[in-house]
Amino acid sequence: MSTAGELRPDVLMYLTAAVERFAGMSLDQIQALGIEIAILGQTGLDINDPEPKYALRSLPGTFSGLHLCCLMYAAFKKFAPAQNVGIEFSWGWMQVNRGGCCRTDSAANLSQDAAESLPYPAHPLRYRC
Repeated sequence: MSTAGELRPDVLMYLTAAVERFAGMSLDQIQALGIEIAILGQTGLDINDPEPKYALRSLPGTFSGLHLCCLMYAAFKKFAPAQNVGIEFSWGWMQVNRGGCCRTDSAANLSQDAAESLPYPAHPLRYRC
């Protein structure tokens, strides 16, 4: 998600926090979290209001709609990386994972034509997980 071609710092912050949070969770816990948010999102999440107003059974605290969308996006990238979750954070995901933290989707296996159409450099990144 970007504004006028720029990365949104809030999306990068939430995606980074998700990757860090997932480091202490099992894949089953990450999957349960992603599915819980997806189910909650079926009634709609207000991603334009930064006020934390949504609660989850699987995590303590309250979250903004955008925060939940980022958590869901990151969760699905961990357990079902090819799944389209209905919100586009791939550019932010690539930026967060540029250093190689928990990298799940690599551009290294793309054809030359596909790689040239990406909005980011298509080069293999290291794994750190």
